[in-house]
Amino acid sequence: MASETSAQDLAILSTEFKALRDRKGHFNGGEHDKDVDGYGGKKHKTMEALAKALGNKGTPATKVLEAMGPPDEIVPKVGASNVGPLQAAGPGAITGGMPGPVIAGGSPNALGAAEGKPYFLIYYWRGRHDYLWFEVDPSGDEKINDYGWYAAGE
Repeated sequence: MASETSAQDLAILSTEFKALRDRKGHFNGGEHDKDVDGYGGKKHKTMEALAKALGNKGTPATKVLEAMGPPDEIVPKVGASNVGPLQAAGPGAITGGMPGPVIAGGSPNALGAAEGKPYFLIYYWRGRHDYLWFEVDPSGDEKINDYGWYAAGE
């Protein structure tokens, strides 16, 4: 599932992801950009590499946040299912920052660790259409439990 990545390689992937994340593509108000929008494009491959490097069970969620920046959304886990299609504003979704103790300035009562319930960090690949998720176990010091992709399949 996940693999070992050197600190130097992780830093390179982080820098590349953050630059690609800021580029406009078809799914975030720009023209089609094969590096950002394309399956197997630079953004997709970079996110896959980051997921493999950071998705190990037990990885501190802070490592994901340091490497990838704030998530696009945080969604509480409901039942036994993984994340699926994100509804407009998603049930319980929080955008633009991380709640709880992982990042200073978050609302301690927002969700996740404050409520003792697992939650997902959502990173858009192609907007809410296709995205990478990390499931966070809020017990203790918030560690990654699993990761995966949601693809609309259209």
